[in-house]
Amino acid sequence: NIRWGTQNPILMRDPEFGSIRVRGYGAFAFRVKDPGVFLKELFGTAASYKTDDIADYLKTIVLSGITDAIGESKISALDLAGNTLEFNEISKAKVQEKFEEMGLSLVNLFIENMSVPAEVEKAFDERSKLGILGDKTDVMMKISAAEAMKSAAANPGMGGAMMGAGVGMG
Repeated sequence: NIRWGTQNPILMRDPEFGSIRVRGYGAFAFRVKDPGVFLKELFGTAASYKTDDIADYLKTIVLSGITDAIGESKISALDLAGNTLEFNEISKAKVQEKFEEMGLSLVNLFIENMSVPAEVEKAFDERSKLGILGDKTDVMMKISAAEAMKSAAANPGMGGAMMGAGVGMG
């Protein structure tokens, strides 16, 4: 298995959050299916290659396939992070297509993690909290406002006294 990872984030368009950056890592394995095509595609005019050069080149192809899969799938960032197995299958098909052209066969592709920036994760958390509350958000806002008034009324400053008077009148 050859390990891969995004050195730079992949830019994706999310229907709810707009453009966001995604990072990922995993591993892949391949087999040479057609040595003649592979050597012609790989070496071209170069006289020699090291194993690390080949691995780096194939990592680039894997990341290109994953980037294409992200763009073409129009999947949301939430679905991408939460459905790694399904997205893995979409990506495998893309990478296999590119490997076939080089005389290779993709034996396996593992996407271990696809992650979004911390601020997007926080937005996911907030959105799911609101989703859990459903139609109870108005009740939660009223409770929060009442707690804020209670807190202000308990404040010994002048603003607290005025707020306390307002709460008393209410």
